[in-house]
Amino acid sequence: ESDRVAESKGFEKALNFLENELARQERKFWPLMFLYKRQFWHQYAVFLLRKGQLVQRDDTVTLLKLIFENRDLFKAFAPAHPNSFFWELVNALDYSIRVKFEPASIQRYASIALSEIGGPRGAEALRWRAMLPMVFSFPKGSAESILFGKLAIDEVIAMTSSVKDADNSLGTTEEGFLAALFNDVVGSLVHAGRLAEAALIMSCRRQNELLPNVYEARSSLLQKSDLFVGAEREAAKSYYATRTAKNPADVEASFLEMRRALVASIDTGSRTTNEPLLVLGSAAAHLADDQALLHFMPSRDRVVISAHTRQSQFAAFSEISATSLNHLIFFARQKVRALMPIDDIGELRTLYDCLIRPVLKELSPGEISRLMLAPSGALDHLPFSMLYDGTQWLAQQYALARAPVGGEALRARPRSPVSAFVGGCSRGEPGVCPPLKHVGTEIEGIEVAAQGEIGIDSVVDPGFTWSRLRSGLSRASVVHLAGHCIVDPATPRNSRLLLSDGRSVKLEQIALSANRPDLVVLSACETGGVGSALAPESQLPFDRFFVESGAHSLICTAWPVNDAAQAALMPRFYVHLLRDGLPKDVSLALAQRAMMNGELRDVERTHNWKHPYYWAGVSLTGNCASLMTAGDRAPLNAA
Repeated sequence: ESDRVAESKGFEKALNFLENELARQERKFWPLMFLYKRQFWHQYAVFLLRKGQLVQRDDTVTLLKLIFENRDLFKAFAPAHPNSFFWELVNALDYSIRVKFEPASIQRYASIALSEIGGPRGAEALRWRAMLPMVFSFPKGSAESILFGKLAIDEVIAMTSSVKDADNSLGTTEEGFLAALFNDVVGSLVHAGRLAEAALIMSCRRQNELLPNVYEARSSLLQKSDLFVGAEREAAKSYYATRTAKNPADVEASFLEMRRALVASIDTGSRTTNEPLLVLGSAAAHLADDQALLHFMPSRDRVVISAHTRQSQFAAFSEISATSLNHLIFFARQKVRALMPIDDIGELRTLYDCLIRPVLKELSPGEISRLMLAPSGALDHLPFSMLYDGTQWLAQQYALARAPVGGEALRARPRSPVSAFVGGCSRGEPGVCPPLKHVGTEIEGIEVAAQGEIGIDSVVDPGFTWSRLRSGLSRASVVHLAGHCIVDPATPRNSRLLLSDGRSVKLEQIALSANRPDLVVLSACETGGVGSALAPESQLPFDRFFVESGAHSLICTAWPVNDAAQAALMPRFYVHLLRDGLPKDVSLALAQRAMMNGELRDVERTHNWKHPYYWAGVSLTGNCASLMTAGDRAPLNAA
């Protein structure tokens, strides 16, 4: 009857008829045998796979077996409609594995699907999706599930942006397949005590999230030799052979060889290691003795926290969902920006308890005083310095910085001698923002802090033009810019810094014009480019973009800042950085502590800036090292 409807009224009508019939018969029956002999068999097969919830699971498994076991039937459809059919097959495998299929069957069916994938556009996406059934068909934490999970992650890393839209589960939301995969592999590695590998996978997740459309950059961040450990490497070779094999017998033989290599690795114990893995994008290899690196990876029901110091590594879990975290971060930011009393911002204490307290005991008291943070998802939009334990801010306990995506900025050494360009514009924009009163005070304070320490070229109204700024960017190792930033929340790098001559310049243009400076400070509103967005899949945050464009470190802001407070905070930062020769993160932390302790007040001394709104939005990303050495003390002539 379905065939008759298709011939007379079209295939879509036939599908509607079949769906209604399945529902009417209460999912007890569907015509399977007609697939052998009717001209529409492939369309019906795809439809039935998509509508698996309308049929009994036993029938879905039967259909899959029919398709995979009958090679003639399988090959008759594949050349005409390759990729769309394979999407349905791997989705159906996901649906059915926990019911009827054994891992061996999953392995065999997935190997057949891999061997039949055609065309470069969908091949990468199909391969990683075909790995998922095998990841989840083996016991959680088993060597097989870990290896197949790593292989699937490797496919994602190598995937071009052109195929990302082929599967909407490739998004980084905590509800998607990809997030589940990362979380499952990380959890398995942590439980197995393979902490270095867990940190590596967390770094991969962060790289894929922050560089979603930059194939060349993402694929260069990780080498396969880093991802696979011990005998896993031999097993992985079999998988890569499987990817290119066309003979089904060769495909199955490759998978069997992979399984044998895994068994051998389990017997010898050579698959596990806790030696530090030097992976580009991980800051662990560049830590100072008093620093710890904290990776945060939120998932559907928990946050994985991986910690590294030069002496140890450990991991912890916080039982809070990504959805709950999103709400906490959003309301914490909103309440701080509204200058609500601290006692009314309970979110800050909850966030401290969820993110810091689980690892607090492991951070050696008196030995670790600095934290490098590598957050993922909505956590990337959280100013960690304002987390509160009930008596102290996190910025009072530790000097903080955010890790860049790649390792080049962390390896960089400061230029010698140090030179600075400091510029500012007090101009406002009618109907958008009023003129700033304290830009000149900020510039003067920085000049005083730098006097006798480094050469400094400074300019403030009316000479702060693009030609003058571009000249400073091309020469200076330290660049400090103060003024109004007009934020573009949809595309942060298109946000504009106002200039004295009535024009403006995009932040992206500033980033690309800088000559690999050691430090850039954007002392203006919302230069971090976060705005109010909390979506984990949003564009690469501007601080990461700036550092990835060549700057070794960047200080930027998370929300609209107070002009007078910035004019007090920034000169104190440079006193510690230039006169005291301290690391950048320590210098910023000391300036923030002076403000939160009431040491820094406005010029009339009628108002203090203890509230986190005034200091917590200022953050450092990238290289934390001190700028000053003995040879940098001699003053230079300003250009």
